[in-house]
Amino acid sequence: MPGERIAIDGLWRCLCPSVDAKALSIALRQPLDIPKGTLALYRAHHAYTGPACARNYSTEKTPLSRRRPLQHQPRRHSKPSDDDLVRAPNKRQTAAQWAYERYFMRMNKRLPNVPPSLLTGRPPSDADLQPIHTSTLLVALQELISAQWQYHTIVAIVEHLVTKRGIKPDAFLYECLIKVNVDPKYGSAQVVKTLLKEMETTGCLPTSAVYHGVLEVLAVHPDYVLRTKVLRSMKQAWVEPTLQGLVAVIVGLLRDGQFELALERLEELNASDKAIPHWLYDIFIYTFTEMGMHEEALMIVQRRLRDPDSGITDSLWYALLETFSRDSYYLGMRYIWERKVSPGVLVPTDGTVLDVLNTASRNDDATLAAESLEMLSNRGKKLELHHFEPLLEIQAREQDLDKAFLTLGLMAKAGLQPDSSTTREIYALLMTSEAKTDEALETLLQIGIREQIPMAAFNVALEAKLRQQGFKSGLDTYRSVRRMCASPPNLTTFQLLISHCTLLKSLQFLFAEMDGFSVKPDSYIYNRAVVICTLNPRYEHAFRYIDRAKSGVIEGDMRDWWMDRNAALALIRRCILAEDSRVAGIIETCKEKGMDTIESDIRDLIRRIHQQRQQDLLNEQPQKPVIETAETAVPEAPTLESHSSSG
Repeated sequence: MPGERIAIDGLWRCLCPSVDAKALSIALRQPLDIPKGTLALYRAHHAYTGPACARNYSTEKTPLSRRRPLQHQPRRHSKPSDDDLVRAPNKRQTAAQWAYERYFMRMNKRLPNVPPSLLTGRPPSDADLQPIHTSTLLVALQELISAQWQYHTIVAIVEHLVTKRGIKPDAFLYECLIKVNVDPKYGSAQVVKTLLKEMETTGCLPTSAVYHGVLEVLAVHPDYVLRTKVLRSMKQAWVEPTLQGLVAVIVGLLRDGQFELALERLEELNASDKAIPHWLYDIFIYTFTEMGMHEEALMIVQRRLRDPDSGITDSLWYALLETFSRDSYYLGMRYIWERKVSPGVLVPTDGTVLDVLNTASRNDDATLAAESLEMLSNRGKKLELHHFEPLLEIQAREQDLDKAFLTLGLMAKAGLQPDSSTTREIYALLMTSEAKTDEALETLLQIGIREQIPMAAFNVALEAKLRQQGFKSGLDTYRSVRRMCASPPNLTTFQLLISHCTLLKSLQFLFAEMDGFSVKPDSYIYNRAVVICTLNPRYEHAFRYIDRAKSGVIEGDMRDWWMDRNAALALIRRCILAEDSRVAGIIETCKEKGMDTIESDIRDLIRRIHQQRQQDLLNEQPQKPVIETAETAVPEAPTLESHSSSG
């Protein structure tokens, strides 16, 4: 009873793609109703039972007509030869085998004058060639000379014609043997040189086709000396190189590393009216970019685009953009970005966009840097501070405060927290003049109405204001902070203010502000508070701030906090002058905290106090408590940079 038939429709092929392969294998095992001539072609593709040929392909000086005939050896089916593995696809590589066979099937259709037995992809033996007429073999040579994978076939036919048919080698046969050396694996410039010498010995004059065949071989297997000799011989024989020959010379020079000569030849070819193949430009572009010759590569790109019929592929644009950005070639990178990336034709990778960002920052191109950042942000890539800092540096160098503050806002929107180290370029710009600082504050007022500006933008303006105009002006600026920034003041804001503060009243105001904004003072602020208190008659507040810090109202895990050396010496000096007995406890605690030099420092302090009193007696001035002013007791207010580095 016959089995049930299954209808294989489009749905079957979608759900089970292997059904086509299985049906094909079954069909191939069944006999086909093929015409006699076509059946021979089919068998030539799928079965080869003839003897294998072992030939000698040497570069000896023996003339072609006197070389020994082919030696026939039985084929070993169990283990294919290396030549079979190269010329016939491996059984495990089904796709490659199918492509290989389809190539020869197309050749059968394209070359009807070539016997099917010569288009199997394997070298024919003398037994295969014997039934074929000589004229047919000569026609086959003319057809096969421009086909791929025909090295062994052409050599076998020529040797058969010379050794078995007794045909005298002529220019055409030498042309076939020369052109077949274009094969990248089996071809050789040395073989071509030997064949030319043999032609000279036998008195066979090279034709134009022979000369051009040599140039084509030297484009694959470069030999500068042989190429020069052939070109000289062509000139002496009044043989004008064709376009194909000139292109072969240029490609050979490129392969030989003669880039300047190749470019000069291209210039000459471009000056003529000949149509230059587009792939020749591509070879130049790829070669020059790999060698780092970016200016020359860009020049060739621009020249090629002048031809309205010449289009550059996207893959080449990608390769150029990647190479130019990686090697920081700004002109070429900018050219491709404006021409292809900005219109949306190309979508570069994240790595390429980062290279573009770095190159743009080094060349002060804020527009390109902003576009690359926007592209990364739109892709959802996690951006870090170092991605924005190049753009910020460009805007600061261009004195564009508006865009610089907006860039800080972009950082905040990206979930980043810019700090004082991020704004050093802006600070350097503001310190050039007080007018720049006032301009920055005015810009912040305008931007703050429509944008969310991070506190780092206000802090850098406040830092410059304090440095240029002092604490009073800086405190007035601080009072307008809420109109500039939506976020409240942070620890850095109060560090800047207290670093320039000298009055106890102002210090108490700043501590009240910190309590109001829930900002915990850090060690630097408490040390400055102690020093400021010693400059005022009511130095008792210094002990209150010490107790406050020791009670845990301090930023970070610092339960065992104690003053630093400068604050301790300032408080000890004040206690000595006031004859305060608490000085002994302060000295003892300093020793416990590891201040080993505190005793020698105190002795120097007492000696200076005694010298000052003696000087006052000599000047007959009334003795009064020696309380240093802010300029003598407190060192110059450190910047936020020095504090962060010492902290």
